[in-house]
Amino acid sequence: QPDTLYVDVEHDEMIVDSGDDSVLVFNRTASGDVPPLRKLGGPKTQIRNIYGMAVDSVHNLIVIANRVDLGGRNSSDGILVFNRTDNGDVVPRGIIAGPRTGIIKIRQVVVDEERGQIFATIKNNFENYDVEDERPSPWNPDKTGFIGVWSVNDSGDVPPRGVIKGPASGLIWPAGVAINPKHHEVYTIDSVNNALYMFHMPELFKKP
Repeated sequence: QPDTLYVDVEHDEMIVDSGDDSVLVFNRTASGDVPPLRKLGGPKTQIRNIYGMAVDSVHNLIVIANRVDLGGRNSSDGILVFNRTDNGDVVPRGIIAGPRTGIIKIRQVVVDEERGQIFATIKNNFENYDVEDERPSPWNPDKTGFIGVWSVNDSGDVPPRGVIKGPASGLIWPAGVAINPKHHEVYTIDSVNNALYMFHMPELFKKP
């Protein structure tokens, strides 16, 4: 079942996870049994398991948080970037993935459209219970999650341009992310601490 939806107010469209590894685009006011305006999916797109979507109306892009579990501790999670009006089985214009990105178990993405930056929440960990521990937990305290920032023009195995992570941040498994560029604020919820965090990060909102 589809569980991800993004409303593109600028273009009056809805971007919907179809539930079958593809993205459907509808008019925002569509009603009833109507066909999508566009459908983005197929082997070339590499869309496999959508965990988040966002639209960059300034740069005319669709950004997808893509999670691909290959079994065991193998993963090819990443960020897929398409032209907003792409339709059919098309190759992404950008794929941000690989060891240097640190992207393991990606969760959600949001775009700072003015600066062309992608903010993503990354679990950075594989669930693994140590049953011999007196109080087993599924996360490794030495490898906690983070919020990473990339440019919409990045592609390949590139490290984030900025991160929020570490013991002082309090983050373990950040799940959702929202931003307030005007006030240089980043918000996230943590699925382990069950808490909402706000960070004042002017260094992440510099003019390009």
